[in-house]
Amino acid sequence: MHMNALAMFAGWLVEKQVDPMKSTHQHAVDFVWWMAQKKLYAAKTIRQKISFINSFYRFCNNNGLKIENPFLRVLSDSSARQALKHKPRKATVLTARQLSQVLAACDALFTKKLSERLGIALSMMAFMGLRVGEVTGYKKNGCFVGGVRCRDFYLSDGFLALKIVGKGSKEAALLVDDYTKELLEQFYELPLESDEKICQMTKSWIQKCVKRIAVHTGIQFSAHDLRRTCAVHGIKSGLSVRAVQLQLRHSNITTTEIYLGGTTATDYGISVSRNSDLMRAVKEEMNKKGGE
Repeated sequence: MHMNALAMFAGWLVEKQVDPMKSTHQHAVDFVWWMAQKKLYAAKTIRQKISFINSFYRFCNNNGLKIENPFLRVLSDSSARQALKHKPRKATVLTARQLSQVLAACDALFTKKLSERLGIALSMMAFMGLRVGEVTGYKKNGCFVGGVRCRDFYLSDGFLALKIVGKGSKEAALLVDDYTKELLEQFYELPLESDEKICQMTKSWIQKCVKRIAVHTGIQFSAHDLRRTCAVHGIKSGLSVRAVQLQLRHSNITTTEIYLGGTTATDYGISVSRNSDLMRAVKEEMNKKGGE
C-alpha cells in the first residue's frame, strides 16, 4: 500500500511535469483534490494514502536523506479539508441500453477509423474488464509502450484469447467476448504475429472521447465505469465475487466488493466466463436501433 500511494503521487507529478524531488505543499493539496474528484476516493482512503506518504518521507529523513515533505501539514490546510468533505460523483453502472447508446455514439461522433478503434477499446473495457491503460498502453521514458497488439491474441480451445500485461506487470490471459471478436474480425484481418497496436490512441485521448460521448448521450459516466459495469453485470449474470475478482485481476477481493457496491451473488462456485448476458442484451438494443 505504501508503494501504491507513492507511485500514484509520483505518476501524478510526472503528468503535471513536476520533478518529484521538488514537489511543494500546493502540489500535495492539488493531489488531495485529484484523489477526491478524479479517483473518487473516500475521505478515509485519502487520509490513509497521505499517512503512507508521510511515513515514507519520515523514513527518508530519519535515515539521513533530507527531503522536504510536502504532505507534512496538508491535512491542516483548509482547501485540503474541503476536498475531504467533497462528495464525489457516484460511480455509474451502465445498463445494456445505455451501453448500446455509448457504442453507437462512436459512429456518430468520430470518423470511421477512429470509431472502429474506439469501439473496440470501449467493448474490451465493458465486456472483458480491461483497464484503460491496458487497452492503450502508456508513455515510459518518453516512449509509447504497452497496449493491445495483434500478436497478443491467440486461439485457446477454439476460443479467441488475449494475453495482457496488467497493473503491477502482472500477466493474464482473458477470453475475448463475442461482441469484441466480431468488431475485430470486421475491422481487422488479424495477423496474430503482427506488432500493430489494436487501439493506437492514448489513455487521455480515450478519456476525452468518453467525456464527449457522455455529453452526446446524456449519460454521466467515465471510462473506468465501463470496467465497473463489467463487474456488476458479471455478478448479475451468476458469477461469484471470486470469479469477478479473477476476471478483473484484483489482488484483494475487498477491491472487487467496492466495485460491486453491494451487489451480491448467491452462487460462489462458477468459474470466470464471458459476460454473455450483457453482450446479448446490448446486441438486442443495437438491433432495435438498426431496425428503427
